[in-house]
Amino acid sequence: MRGELQVFEHHLYAEQMQRVLRSAINAFPRVFATPKILLTTLPGEHAVLDLLMLEAVLAPEGAFCIPLGIETPQDDIRRAALAHQANVVALAFSGSFPLRQAIDALTTLRHELAPSVTLWAGGEMARRLRKAPPGVVVLQDLPQAIPALKTWRSQSVPRPRAL
Repeated sequence: MRGELQVFEHHLYAEQMQRVLRSAINAFPRVFATPKILLTTLPGEHAVLDLLMLEAVLAPEGAFCIPLGIETPQDDIRRAALAHQANVVALAFSGSFPLRQAIDALTTLRHELAPSVTLWAGGEMARRLRKAPPGVVVLQDLPQAIPALKTWRSQSVPRPRAL
């Protein structure tokens, strides 16, 4: 953004960071625990490093991450959440993603997902949101992912059944 890096240098850095993050993520045993978190971006959004950083933060906490990669159409996000029985859908947004488009997509997706599926929105764009769309949890920075995970777990603990 400051013009200190050439485009090719940014691409090289991004590729190296992807390797480092994937290596770190793969160092943790794959745990089939809850929540199942579907990670992706909307079409036109390329925040792959944001997704990998989120997965790198959540994997050591025992979350089962399902990375779809970037630019997943909304209907495919809905279908993937259903097929994988996701508990959380986490979308990453860069600062350049249009705010109005993000709000509209989050609102639509919230209505399309089952009520039991939590919807997280994070990344640089999330900092520009004055008010989260109803039913959307906004993670304004990466460290908020751990409290969001703990909140999900505390609200989703199975309650004993009455006899």
